[in-house]
Amino acid sequence: MWISTDPALPEYLPKRNPRENSELPGNGGILNPINLNMYGYVQNNPMVMTDPNGETPFVGSRDLGGSPLGQHAFVVIITNDPKQYGKFSGLFKAYVNKSDNIPGVKKGETYYAAILSGDQSNNYPHKEDSPNKLIKVPNQQNDVDSLKERSEGTSWYAADSDLNLSELTGKKGVSELDLDMGILKAFDKYNGKAAYTLVPDKGKAEYNSNSFSRSISEKGGVTNYPKNLPGYDPGTDNVLPDTYFE
Repeated sequence: MWISTDPALPEYLPKRNPRENSELPGNGGILNPINLNMYGYVQNNPMVMTDPNGETPFVGSRDLGGSPLGQHAFVVIITNDPKQYGKFSGLFKAYVNKSDNIPGVKKGETYYAAILSGDQSNNYPHKEDSPNKLIKVPNQQNDVDSLKERSEGTSWYAADSDLNLSELTGKKGVSELDLDMGILKAFDKYNGKAAYTLVPDKGKAEYNSNSFSRSISEKGGVTNYPKNLPGYDPGTDNVLPDTYFE
């Protein structure tokens, strides 16, 4: 017999009724091996890295409704306290995690997310003075809908579904809050002057939303941005030069 001083542990233990085990936190409680890793949230280095507030950045990617154009990528910053982001706090929208599908957020909890995306200016009437440019778009509606679907475990909102989330990390010793701020500052600095290319050729000065997501992530301090998103991901290899962030 043993006793744990962790008050949260009982929530992760199997129930007497096996049918209830599918509803355990973290997609299976202790039956899911990833939940047995006590220090996964700090890359197994709790002496150097900490995560006091659970502020986590992710790269999100969603398929374009089966389109041959492949994946659309964007950055998602999740927090329980948007006020700590100062002037960027207005970018965060409230969501409710009804399906236990949002990492670090318990089922039933409210969380806040800022979605940072790039898109073609032609899709926005108020950008008629900047035709065919790659512009920054906070909380683009289809991106918001895909996060709602993941939170609620539904497919009611977006034609483009199957949202994937991959956690972003920075150098050792950099807090997640500082990493988040770096990404937000890069998003803020982008001047919107790069030309938009729907399907960029690798190695050419051609950019789309996938290029934008990787660029603001790495300029913000991310060191593990995935080089291959699920499915077809044109533009991911093309990073925007610093001249667009001055």
